[in-house]
Amino acid sequence: MKKLALALVATSFVAGAATADISTGYYLGAGVGMNTFTAGSSRDGMSHNHAQFNLYTGYGVVNGCTYLGAELGYTFANSKIGDELKRRNVINAAFLVGQKFSPSTMMYLRLGMNSAQYKIADQSKRKISFAPGLGMETAVTKNVRIRLEYVYDLGNKFDDAKFRSQAVTLGVAYKF
Repeated sequence: MKKLALALVATSFVAGAATADISTGYYLGAGVGMNTFTAGSSRDGMSHNHAQFNLYTGYGVVNGCTYLGAELGYTFANSKIGDELKRRNVINAAFLVGQKFSPSTMMYLRLGMNSAQYKIADQSKRKISFAPGLGMETAVTKNVRIRLEYVYDLGNKFDDAKFRSQAVTLGVAYKF
């Protein structure tokens, strides 16, 4: 019975994807993923993995097989290393440049900026950093899109400590 239910669900997605298309429009989405927060150099640095949840909204334009979009988002990432080093309240903005490989699937390059709240001991500062990424998005139905995205935040310095972050997220968006 479970196999039959799984086959029906898979068939409905394939049938829906046949009529789905990545097209011009506004979208609103949410994602979950894993974030690796690193402080220090790659040799002697400390890092820790944390779950993250993000909300994003944007507008994309399709011209032939080329996709151009702009996106704003907020990441709920309470990343920390020990009790002294923390990164949270990440606001991001990005431009997406993509190429459609089929009417319903595209790969894209994310050129973004992150603004994160860093805290070391009693000091707290908001810092801006370059955060490029790569992603793949597919339209499941006319209005539902699923994406897998990797973002590497190049980080910055705060009190002689270098912070970096990288995240992989799986998201679902509704296109209006």
